[in-house]
Amino acid sequence: MAAGATGGHIMPAGAIARAIETARPGARILVIGTGRPAEAEILGPYGWERRELEVRGLKGGALAKAPGALWLAAKALKKAADIVRAFKPQLGVCTGGYVAGPAGLAIKLSGTPLVIHEQNSLPGLTNRALGLFADMILLAFPEAKKRFPEKRTFVVGNPVRSEIAALGSHKRDFSAAPKTVVVLGGSQGSKKINQAAVQMVEGLARKGIAAKVIHQTGAAMEDEVRESYKGLGIEAEVKSFFSDMAAVYKAGHLAVCRAGALTVFELAAARLPAILVPLPTAADDHQSLNAKALADLGLAKVVRESDLESGALLKEAAALLESSERLNEMSDSDLSPLQGLEDQGSLALAEKMLKLAERRQP
Repeated sequence: MAAGATGGHIMPAGAIARAIETARPGARILVIGTGRPAEAEILGPYGWERRELEVRGLKGGALAKAPGALWLAAKALKKAADIVRAFKPQLGVCTGGYVAGPAGLAIKLSGTPLVIHEQNSLPGLTNRALGLFADMILLAFPEAKKRFPEKRTFVVGNPVRSEIAALGSHKRDFSAAPKTVVVLGGSQGSKKINQAAVQMVEGLARKGIAAKVIHQTGAAMEDEVRESYKGLGIEAEVKSFFSDMAAVYKAGHLAVCRAGALTVFELAAARLPAILVPLPTAADDHQSLNAKALADLGLAKVVRESDLESGALLKEAAALLESSERLNEMSDSDLSPLQGLEDQGSLALAEKMLKLAERRQP
């Protein structure tokens, strides 16, 4: 497995690796990453072997800013080749991030079947390059198909944990009062969303719209946000990070969050109406395209980060929270194009990958 840096790449790698272990008990798993803390936090509990590569992005003028990037890439490719040669894999799976570039190339050069999984509606640079020679290309969003060779490309969705997938049959009571707003700024939190959400809830109270809050802040602002709600007299459950996201989604009537690919699929699986605030600095502005995909299906509204200070978030939230009918309509939208890859689906996919590997064995 090769996946690096962010949870959006690491979690799909973990889901696929777990499915492979289920399909083939005793399978030996090696994960090539960058050594960043998120990798140890997400993958560490499984006890898989891990190796690290030092890599940098080459995109958007990075070469001028970091002249050593190509030299690092060459070193990373050599180290990746050494890792692959020593491990002797029967299958390679890359889920994105810069580390997947040298790792994927080393896997392919060794003669090992290569599978890539792209989580976003706009594929990243690394996966677009690996797609030129990957044996199997797995996509989350149908919109990404035009970027890859048709015969080797399959739309499978993003991994969604079974407990979250089960929420699709959970009927929410949108007439309840007060309604619960779930605020998520990503695993590391978002200062701008944290601040805008507090202002939004304060504005809702001024309008006479009662709301409770479940707010994931990230470590840096947990105490500050908790005190802000306390000062406003707002009932709020505030944590730096929630591990039981199924419980969080189940309790919500409306989510305010970023538009990372995994978040979009979890919202769709849980059928939780959302206001999405795409991260403007995301590569190729891919979060805006992720958000558009969910908005086009009817489950989400989109507010630009640049519009947060103008009161756009409060306006959208108030309009939705005042209309149980509208929330019901959003939750009942046809979300089949964003079907999540739940546990059984991951297992079936793992079997296809393993058959690919077995066909290539001498």
